[in-house]
Amino acid sequence: MTEPTPFTVAFGKTARTLEYRDGVGLVMFTFDISSDGRTLFLEHHGVRKARPSNYEEAFSRSKRFLQARGYKVEEEGVARLPVPLTDKEAAALISAQVILPIPAFVSLIDTPVRALFEDDAGAAPWSLWLVAELKSGSHSGHKLVFDEHTRQFGVTSPKGVFLGFWGSFRQTLEALCGT
Repeated sequence: MTEPTPFTVAFGKTARTLEYRDGVGLVMFTFDISSDGRTLFLEHHGVRKARPSNYEEAFSRSKRFLQARGYKVEEEGVARLPVPLTDKEAAALISAQVILPIPAFVSLIDTPVRALFEDDAGAAPWSLWLVAELKSGSHSGHKLVFDEHTRQFGVTSPKGVFLGFWGSFRQTLEALCGT
């Protein structure tokens, strides 16, 4: 039987933070407090950047640390990352949201493909599902993408820069092309 990894959890030096340390390193979590002071809202890290390998254990242990001190703990922020979708799962999820008929200037990708797109602010790249490309018109070359975490469609520039989420497939097309 393997020994549990030694770790510590403590309230951070910065307001409303927890510091989790183990052999992998430091993971900091933020939390908020309810108005009655009895519930803490422990924040998950975002999904855009890779989480450290010890993230799940760090979050779980930090939550137990707070509960052992008598707090009710609710998870906030982006929920735990789900297991990434397979190509087949992504295709099924996306096709269920694509509303027909598709305008002639939109070319659907037969099987959506995961691709990396630059961030318009220079931050970490976005890993999104490529769904369609606009073939003609003033937005020719723009691509429609899908994010499995937010379940939203968005748009990238012809040069592969992610421009933002615009909602459903139809909302995205309407916002981009007025269709």
